[in-house]
Amino acid sequence: MARLMPVATIRRQLDVDKVRREFPALGRARNGRPVLFADAPGGTQVPQRVIDAMATYLRERNANTGGAFDTSRETDELIVEARRAAGDFLGANPAECAFGQNMTTLSYALSRSVAQTISAGDEIVVMNGLYATGGRDHTRVQHRPGCRLLPE
Repeated sequence: MARLMPVATIRRQLDVDKVRREFPALGRARNGRPVLFADAPGGTQVPQRVIDAMATYLRERNANTGGAFDTSRETDELIVEARRAAGDFLGANPAECAFGQNMTTLSYALSRSVAQTISAGDEIVVMNGLYATGGRDHTRVQHRPGCRLLPE
């Protein structure tokens, strides 16, 4: 069984101030006091290296996928590499890795897709509380004739 490390040990091993400096939004203040981000899935703070990578992409390669232009091909290659990295990180097939605007949008897209495949007598297990949209993204599914959401 894994042993939990005391917070003091973790703090000694992790330079929390250095990590905080990686996230520009954490430097915000209001009325001279630091801002607390308690937004959970409602928003995500990103490190400076992500901001820089996005700015470079938008400045140098921004294009639609599948086009005949260099920037389109570069975008396609970037997506393939991102899926490969995500697959490696998750231990998954890169073809099964997808990206979207945010988790809420992805959840709605998934629920719309699932809603097209269910029929009378199907039961859908919904685990509320795992994500903020847990109580909303399945609403299209629950109104299908003969379907039942669990737990009720």
